[in-house]
Amino acid sequence: MFKKLLFLALLVPFLINAQLNVPTGTWVTSGCNDLPDCIKFYGGKVVNVLWILIVVGSIIAILYGAVQFLTASGDQDRLKKGKNWVLNGVIAIVVATLAWLIINALLNTLTS
Repeated sequence: MFKKLLFLALLVPFLINAQLNVPTGTWVTSGCNDLPDCIKFYGGKVVNVLWILIVVGSIIAILYGAVQFLTASGDQDRLKKGKNWVLNGVIAIVVATLAWLIINALLNTLTS
């Protein structure tokens, strides 16, 4: 099952890109002309993708912790584990968002 999901996750972006209608004789540009523009463009893309991955992972951790907490049935160890998962997920979102803000500010300051 995991292999099928991984295959679909890798295949879907190619299928979406296959639907682009680029007129013949035109070049698809990357959005940068010189080094500072390229650093800002690609650096921003990398930071955004990493931020999204961290936030998705954190949301999964929060949901896992919530399920642990709700299904603990009074077991103090599972309650504590559930609380820790939720707390760590929230901390990860806060830290990732602060890192995203700082890196984007640095990229904008250094490349302007």
